[in-house]
Amino acid sequence: MFIADVKMFHGRTGMKTALVLLVIFITCVSAFSVEVEDPPFEATLGASYNGTGGNTSTHSLGVDGSALRRFTRVHVDWGGNYLTARSDGDTAAESMGAFGGVKVFVMGSRLYALYRGVWERNTFAGLEHRISNLGGLGAVVAKSAGLTLNAETGVNYIYEKYPIPTGEVPDGSTLPTSETFPSFHAGAEYVINLHELAEVTAYFGYDMSMKNAEDQLLSAGGGVSVFVADWLAVGASEAVAWDNTPQPGYEKYDLTSKLVVTLRYQ
Repeated sequence: MFIADVKMFHGRTGMKTALVLLVIFITCVSAFSVEVEDPPFEATLGASYNGTGGNTSTHSLGVDGSALRRFTRVHVDWGGNYLTARSDGDTAAESMGAFGGVKVFVMGSRLYALYRGVWERNTFAGLEHRISNLGGLGAVVAKSAGLTLNAETGVNYIYEKYPIPTGEVPDGSTLPTSETFPSFHAGAEYVINLHELAEVTAYFGYDMSMKNAEDQLLSAGGGVSVFVADWLAVGASEAVAWDNTPQPGYEKYDLTSKLVVTLRYQ
């Protein structure tokens, strides 16, 4: 995975180009997809742990879970995650989050209206809280026995609170302690199922503030899971969170890599 400064969707021209390309992509992929039926309920619970001893003492623990309930025309999902790491007795990293969403299918099983709420906390990245409320439209671009691809777009209302006091910066301006702004949002996620033996997943989410085009957020990640049993999988995942305008003293990105054992129910 590579990380680069996000400037490809700068301004209205970039957004129009991105939407045109998205429509073309959806049309091409949809032509080759065959729909399959999903289970009415599924849930996962994952855990990861890493540790070292001797010259250094480090420990990291991560847990995450999610659930999805499918009704005839409405899908409801929710979940959360927590990650902590300690090095020589001191906390070196800590992040947590929760989400919940609703999809209401309005044209068969392809097009849906959506709402998604997300709460995030990562004080080591300069973020006390981030609360996002996304409303928009999504499309099931492709769906078959081995592939699921969704694309979404909409308006995301974001509130951020920063764990630093108000103070003076070199140019004489004042650092804000919180900020609220609407943003243009685009995202996609796909799942590839390899004959019930393994699964490859990936997601992408992009937000550009409508107040300041330089204020951009990017989240992306992916993973591979190998099914040991119907209810058990082991795998590896990697995720990156990118903030184009972080608070002073913080890096633009956070990268998380995990080896995970996951319990599955469906």
